[in-house]
Amino acid sequence: MRSSRPRRPHLIATPSLAIVAATLMAFAAVVTIVLAPIQPTPSRRIAMAQDVYRALLDSFYTTQNERGSPRFRDLMILDHFAPMDTTMMSDFLELLRDSVPGLPHDAIEDFERVVSDTSAALVGVLRKGAAADTALVPTFSATRASVRLLADSILERFFRRRAGATGWIGFRAAFPNGTGIISVSRAGLSQDGKWAVVHAGEQRDWLAGVGFLYVLHRERSGWRIRYKRLTWVS
Repeated sequence: MRSSRPRRPHLIATPSLAIVAATLMAFAAVVTIVLAPIQPTPSRRIAMAQDVYRALLDSFYTTQNERGSPRFRDLMILDHFAPMDTTMMSDFLELLRDSVPGLPHDAIEDFERVVSDTSAALVGVLRKGAAADTALVPTFSATRASVRLLADSILERFFRRRAGATGWIGFRAAFPNGTGIISVSRAGLSQDGKWAVVHAGEQRDWLAGVGFLYVLHRERSGWRIRYKRLTWVS
């Protein structure tokens, strides 16, 4: 009979299933934390949104003419954010998903999350500490047109239904170098800071208004409009 050899002792004990499961869960948690996109800080969001609004407004209202002067000297903007009509928003956002290659879903989701929030004043994005009520914000658009913020109390002087209200005739007489009344929504931002979705519109008379949904992309030269879609017209 062969003499049985003594078994070698195990140098490494086989871990139990509970230990293996706990180790895998801990590893998955670490990977999730490491790979999760970094959310922009509030101050970073303000800086990004300011650049987005500047690019958007300068693209349409402050293009220099052949003499080197801007098209308008004052951009007349509501001093609070304007929401997008929720009855049509889902259809337009679905269109974005199909029409803009490379647009990350998180930018659209962020827009959906913030667009209905109109609680904060727009001036908090344009420049901290600036006053409202037609306050000029010349640093917002640097070498081009100035921004003039319009509070509701200013608009009531012209458009409230009462005797003596002059409407658009009075508004244009008071601000001869200005645009129509521009409104902008909060900007939805991608987590990588390279994409933005924003809604903006302008009313120039009782039956002369238009609104667009915009997608902007940050390139080396700055933010550029990649896509715009008509959302309303009057």
